[in-house]
Amino acid sequence: MKYGRACEDRHASFTPLCISIDGLMGKEMESFVRRLAESLATKWDRQISTTLYWVRAKLSFSLIRAVNMCVRGSRHKWRGIGIEDGNGINPSF
Repeated sequence: MKYGRACEDRHASFTPLCISIDGLMGKEMESFVRRLAESLATKWDRQISTTLYWVRAKLSFSLIRAVNMCVRGSRHKWRGIGIEDGNGINPSF
């Protein structure tokens, strides 16, 4: 596993969230989404199927928004915070 050592150092786990261009989720991602939906369904007192649909829909729209931002870019030009030499903070900030 690529991130095994870093996870062991932090006493954590790493789950790759892989999704194909067709929208098919990898095994680890599918189990993560299902586990997240089960936790939210218990917390919100909803059916697991409804919560699973909601999690998948939110994830799909978030991925579409991220891909669109990468392809098209932002609508507004990013100007930074106005520091030219990097030595101080602009007083009007």
